Amino acid sequence: MDYAAAKTTMCRQCGRHFSTTAPKAGLQIRTKEFGSVAPEQSGFRKIEGLWNRQRSRVVACFECKRKHEASEAATSTNCPGCSAHIDLRDYKITTSFSRSIRTRGEIHLTAKGDLSSSSVICQSALIEGKLRGNLQCDETATIMTLLLLY
Repeated sequence: MDYAAAKTTMCRQCGRHFSTTAPKAGLQIRTKEFGSVAPEQSGFRKIEGLWNRQRSRVVACFECKRKHEASEAATSTNCPGCSAHIDLRDYKITTSFSRSIRTRGEIHLTAKGDLSSSSVICQSALIEGKLRGNLQCDETATIMTLLLLY
């Protein structure tokens, strides 16, 4: 149940915000009449519903390694086993950066980026710039280098 004094709320099915106040006087509300038959959905409408479903991904905890499902739209989650915070964001590093990173997302270190960190843990990484420190990827680590021959 939503808060009674709320001006807007979020639809739990589609995620959009809508007003909780009564509809405006100029709007007509369609009511379902008893005895009427609902129109048959076309095949395209049935298939279209498959693409509109909310996607989820499996995330493993850093601490206890327990796996659980999280929405692809989420930027972070908590482990249901040990309540540890799990970062799901993607990082794009374009300048100097010297903090440790622990994410289940992707890291993109651009050509002008400079990452000096004692610990970088990620799902996958694309390294084009300077990296000083330890890199641990669960999936792939792509290192792009420019070779200069004299």
